[in-house]
Amino acid sequence: LGAIPSSPPLYAQILRAYERMRGGGKASGKPGSGTSPTNSLSGAKGMRNRDVPVALLAAHPIYPLYASVTVDGKISLWHFGRVSPVWEFRVPKSTHSKAMSLRFNQPGNRLGCGMADGTVHVFHIGMPRGTSPSLPFMILDTKQQIKPLHDFIFLKGSASLVAAAGGNRSHFCVCIWDTLLPAATGFRHSFLCHHDASAVSLAHIPERDVLVSGGSRGRLHSFDLSRMESGAVVEDAHHGRIDSLSYDPASDLLASGGLDGDVKLWTADIHLKPLHRFAGLCEAKSISRHPGNPKIFHSFAVTALLFKGGNLYVCTAQGSVIVFGARELCES
Repeated sequence: LGAIPSSPPLYAQILRAYERMRGGGKASGKPGSGTSPTNSLSGAKGMRNRDVPVALLAAHPIYPLYASVTVDGKISLWHFGRVSPVWEFRVPKSTHSKAMSLRFNQPGNRLGCGMADGTVHVFHIGMPRGTSPSLPFMILDTKQQIKPLHDFIFLKGSASLVAAAGGNRSHFCVCIWDTLLPAATGFRHSFLCHHDASAVSLAHIPERDVLVSGGSRGRLHSFDLSRMESGAVVEDAHHGRIDSLSYDPASDLLASGGLDGDVKLWTADIHLKPLHRFAGLCEAKSISRHPGNPKIFHSFAVTALLFKGGNLYVCTAQGSVIVFGARELCES
């Protein structure tokens, strides 16, 4: 894992917590129990237990860490190269809902898990805090504005400003909260968008303070957060649901992908001008990943997008990952 004294503060805190968890004796893999997880595959129960399938994954923005959440609300923080989790969190058992979105904030010291019932559970990454460090230190309740919740995102690199997207009977499908304020006054703004549909995915462009939302009927909406105003509307951005959006600050591009199997590139501004289309990367499908409970997972054509290191990674419902290099993106 590297030398702790030379590590950045947050990374060092995570490693110290991991070493403290390992230092108590026989392996149990439970944080805070004074026992250590094993380095054999037998300790990686969260990875190999087919009875509790993993629903979502999220990569840490800075360090070689990633998080996973199972359908029953167990969240594990993993280190690449290790078969046992660095830390484990849990959504409260009173939350009987499935995970819809899993995200880190930009500094990487917060991890949020959005549930379909309209709650966002935020966990502290680093040294344990409080008497129950595995439970969320904050729960944002969006039920009055958003239900079901499909996605959320931390804004402006902080953990206090949160945008959520989902369904709303009055079509105010994208809402903003300031979690530093009391719950009664924390709701700041809502945007009227995605008529006769719902908002499914979100992306934030911090350089211009623009929020972009993809809808269940193929529309893209942009919002100017500095003025809290709606921007452009792209009516037929995709033929069907837009499941994923990703922004790359290096190339200043926005990518979208969804049910039609296309990946499209857009200008990363309020206008959302189309730049290029990668057509037909995958056929539209609906796949059950878990035979014991076939209604849990439904996979569509393009399931996820991620810009990393100048490349664009595209995950498809066929189980493949397609990589577009920086040169291809520049030429397009």
